[in-house]
Formats: sequence, structure tokens, C-alpha cells
Amino acid sequence: MTGVVTFENVTFIIALGGAAFAIFQFFRNPDIKNREDILKLQSTLSGFQNINEKIQNLGDNHIHTLEKKVDFLTESLAELRGELIKLSTIIEERIPKNYD
Repeated sequence: MTGVVTFENVTFIIALGGAAFAIFQFFRNPDIKNREDILKLQSTLSGFQNINEKIQNLGDNHIHTLEKKVDFLTESLAELRGELIKLSTIIEERIPKNYD
């Protein structure tokens, strides 16, 4: 009696197909969820990397600005030192020292 299509045979085939599909979904769904989680994490990581690059760039810009300001202050102090030496020399020449 092989090859006979009966209600039981059709039901068995449908049940077997359903079981195979359920097993396939059981293993496939976590992979899909994990893939979505990985994509979210990659996106978040990319965002953090962009923020980190911006912070690094901002820090570099501020350091450069501070270096320029320190250079300017150093030059200004050197000029003031020269002027102070000139004034000190003029004062010493014009005001005699009293040696009591």
C-alpha cells in the first residue's frame, strides 16, 4: 500500500514540515536578533568614534591656541625685560647713589 494518499499521510507530512520549519526558526531567529544587535552596536561604536575624533580635534585646537598664547606672552615678557633694563639704567645714571 505504498503511494496511497490518506488523510493520515497528509497530516503526517504537514506535521513533519511544520516541525522542520519550527526547528529552522528556532535556530534562525537568534541569529537574526544577534545580527541586529551587532549592527546596533556597530552603529553606536561608530558614533562614539566620531565623538572621540571631535573631542581629540577640539583638544588639539585648544592646545595649539594655548601654545600660541604662551609664545606671545613669552615674547612680551622678553620685550618688557628689555625695557625694564633700559629704565633701570637710565634711573641709575640720573639719580646718584648716596654712599653714607
